[in-house]
Amino acid sequence: MTNILFKLESKYPSFTKSEKKIADYILRRPQQIMDMTTHTLANRTNTSPSSVVRFGYKVTEGGFQELKTEVSKYMSARTQPRQLELQANESLDTIKRKMLSRTTQTLCKVSDAVDEADIDRVCMQLKQARTVFIFGFGASYVAARDLFQKLSRVGIDVHCIESVHTLINIIATHDARDCLFVISNSGEHNELEAITRVASDYHLFLISLMGNKDNPITQYTDVDLIYGETDESEVRMAATTSLTAQLFMINVLYYRYLSLDFSNSLDLVTQSKMALNNYKKHLSNIEFEH
Repeated sequence: MTNILFKLESKYPSFTKSEKKIADYILRRPQQIMDMTTHTLANRTNTSPSSVVRFGYKVTEGGFQELKTEVSKYMSARTQPRQLELQANESLDTIKRKMLSRTTQTLCKVSDAVDEADIDRVCMQLKQARTVFIFGFGASYVAARDLFQKLSRVGIDVHCIESVHTLINIIATHDARDCLFVISNSGEHNELEAITRVASDYHLFLISLMGNKDNPITQYTDVDLIYGETDESEVRMAATTSLTAQLFMINVLYYRYLSLDFSNSLDLVTQSKMALNNYKKHLSNIEFEH
């Protein structure tokens, strides 16, 4: 889940003047509020105890006590030794066993997390959309390219955009007839939130593929394909299980799309294969100069 400090930062612009004073204190000195009462925090921030109480319920369901608990969880997580996914001089057999175990567990979790109604809704939107734009943040660009390659074979006008500025320019000339598909493991990126806000302003249909819904992006999306938390540590050396989860979900989505329009999809895939064979035939007849 998103830590409470990130939640305070994301909600900060909507806070009142008194609430901003309280939020500022917590963000700058999170370790100090664990033993505080509402009166103590009010005195430190030049606000009132009632303001602290209201603030607690505004950012959590359980009020000030739950707020302190959430801060405590975050501080505990920060002080724990960071677990690395690889140790110095690990044997190849150990690495293989680790990866096989992690991959198997990830695939089982994602399979359980698949929501059939959401998958079918995305399939319907992909079929109806005039144009589909795909954007993968960071390492998720690999998954974005995979989705692009698959959808391009079944007659969908699909584009995988890598440049943020290019994507924004394109969004500005499209509307509710078009679709934006964003992919990110955490969704906790200011750039990605800004992109989805712009797309929402222009009324594009928004689909996300992410590890959880507890992030700012889901405020703007129409459908979220959630594959669940992976076992990657905070200090990950590469996107491994998260990318495995994304690719599995994309495969499920793609094959479901094919199955819902099987005959037509099979024809389109066959045409794609024939075009590729035709290209290879022409290529073999071209003499290249050395």
